Amino acid sequence: MPLSTEITYTGYDNAINLQLKVDGAIIADHSVITRAVLEVGKGDTLLSPDPYLTVDSDTEPTYFDFTDATKLILKLGGAEVPKGRHNATLTVFMPGYTGGLSFGSVLDLRSR
Repeated sequence: MPLSTEITYTGYDNAINLQLKVDGAIIADHSVITRAVLEVGKGDTLLSPDPYLTVDSDTEPTYFDFTDATKLILKLGGAEVPKGRHNATLTVFMPGYTGGLSFGSVLDLRSR
């Protein structure tokens, strides 16, 4: 079950603010995240291929903001998420999780 239902508006600067939890505790400092990968359509989806959009901070750094200690900020307006409702899987990389920490189907993403 997704942790959050969020709306992204293609072509606009709206932001999604996420507070990530590990073992039930909010990550104390989100600014230690060094990379994030968002896979839109991964999981339960009627669209294919699976995933059909991958947004990686290594190749598209403008879609992510790691500067706020209290949250991870996603800026997906330029990512051209297809209109409709999508599951999105988030993987983050940070000290102690250099192989990646997957949050599974973290977002119920609705693109307009």
